Amino acid sequence: MFFAVVRVFSVVFLAGFVVRAAADGIAVGNSRLVPSLSVEWFDSSNVFPAEPQHTDSTGFLVSPNVSLEGGTGDTEFALGYEGNYAEFDDAEEADYDDHRFYANGDVIFSSRSRLSLSGFVHDSHVLYGEPLSDELLSDDEPITYQQAGIEIAHTYGAAQARGNLRTEVVWDSRDYDNYPALTDGLSYSSVTPAVTLLYSVSSDTRALVGVSYQMLDYDGDSTADSGTSSVFTGAEWDATGKTGGSAKVGVGSRNFDSDSRDDETTMTIAATAYWLPLSYSRLDLSLYRNFAVDTVSTTVATVAALNWRHDWTPRLRSFTTLKRADYSSDDESDERTLDTARLRLGVGLTRWLSLTGEVAKEWSDSPNELLDFERDWLAFGVELEL
Repeated sequence: MFFAVVRVFSVVFLAGFVVRAAADGIAVGNSRLVPSLSVEWFDSSNVFPAEPQHTDSTGFLVSPNVSLEGGTGDTEFALGYEGNYAEFDDAEEADYDDHRFYANGDVIFSSRSRLSLSGFVHDSHVLYGEPLSDELLSDDEPITYQQAGIEIAHTYGAAQARGNLRTEVVWDSRDYDNYPALTDGLSYSSVTPAVTLLYSVSSDTRALVGVSYQMLDYDGDSTADSGTSSVFTGAEWDATGKTGGSAKVGVGSRNFDSDSRDDETTMTIAATAYWLPLSYSRLDLSLYRNFAVDTVSTTVATVAALNWRHDWTPRLRSFTTLKRADYSSDDESDERTLDTARLRLGVGLTRWLSLTGEVAKEWSDSPNELLDFERDWLAFGVELEL
């Protein structure tokens, strides 16, 4: 979302893109059920990155997934489950199991009225090497939390009309489970209404202008409770079917409820674009900048990413990721720059069975020496999808 950027964790090393063969799934009425299972052996050079507890480990990552997609006439929906179960051979304390349930749908009431709904529940953990976990020792289990979100958006105006009005509201919350000495006051909930006016400037491009207001409330007597007002402008486009995206640039002002905190203003950016140079190749670019909400310090997160998917043959596919995440904070312990490079390959043996391989590297640079490290990742596995 343009108005609610949260810190992007480096989950690339423990749950990655899965290269799948073209599967048909299982027909269920007007819907299609697609179950899959990925099993990978991995080697992580730096499970606990901070010295002197630096730890290498091999292990296994099992990822069951199931999705159900369908629709009837003017209604479409998708729901599913994504799981990640990791077991480390040489760092048993790092074992984890993450679960994510999601659902989204679109309803067309009339040619001038369209509704989009989405929601998720995520049971996850904080990776070792993140600011919140920098004080954990190598015999400590991960910090765990539950996160949930709901987004409701309504668009008024015909698809071919000169102008459209989009209203939306987003609710988001995170609750930490353990280590109260570290996580006390960090659990939060937020509500963000927004209004966007879109105006067609050509057959495939709409200019836009909008406003939003985020109400952020942390548990306990926190000085980080705040309201962030944003104004933005930009465009959405979908040209020739080979390129498309959206770009929003604006200003966000975060006003703290407590007089002990200084209010802050920053430039906000939310831009995504895709390009299909060939029918079997796709490039995706994204750039986000906004206040981070998973820290009580005033932190501005800027995240840029390039993803390239290419089908070299009907059976060989690659997926390349380059990402930089920069966190500028008024608290030195939260400052860092995180660079990630990843290459993943998939070889389809049959319609339902693929071999996978992945190599990745992460560079973390921070004035906090506990967050200053490098991490390598290597994985091989198989995936089954009906």
